[in-house]
Amino acid sequence: MFLRAARYLSRPLSPEDERRLYDELLRLGAILGINDRDMPATPEEFWPYFDTMIQEELESTVVVRELLDPGRPIAPPPGSGRLLRGLWPLLRRPLGRLHVFVTVGLLPPAARDRLGVPWTPGDERRLCRFGAVVRTLVPLLPERLRYLPTARAARAAGR
Repeated sequence: MFLRAARYLSRPLSPEDERRLYDELLRLGAILGINDRDMPATPEEFWPYFDTMIQEELESTVVVRELLDPGRPIAPPPGSGRLLRGLWPLLRRPLGRLHVFVTVGLLPPAARDRLGVPWTPGDERRLCRFGAVVRTLVPLLPERLRYLPTARAARAAGR
C-alpha cells in the first residue's frame, strides 16, 4: 500500500527509495517484535511472499469488514483543535466514506478481488483525480495543516 499510495498521492518511488522504504519497514517490524523469519529480507523475496499471502491467507475477517465500513465511528484526530472537534459531527460521515474509498483504492487489485471488494473504472478515475488534488494542494499547506500533532512534534525534534 505504501507504494500504491506514493504513486497516487505523491510520486512513484525510485528503486532506491523502494529499497530504503523496505529497510525502514524491516526496522519497524523488529521494533514491533515481528520475527525475522516472518519478514522476507529483501524486496525481491517479499513479492512472491506477498502473492502467496494474498492467494492463500487473506480473508475477509470481522476486522477487515469493520475497516471497510464507511459508517463506523471515527474519533477526531488526537490533539484536534476546538474548531475541528466542533465540526466533527458533520465531517465524520464524509471523511469515513473518503477513508474507505481511499483504503479500497490503495489495496492491490489482487487483494480487492480476494476480499470481494468492488472497484470500478470510474472509481479508479476518481482516485486518480483525488490524488492529483492531493499532490497539488498538500505542498501548499502550512506544516501545521499537513501533519498531525505527533508528526509535527517529531519533525520539530528532528530539526
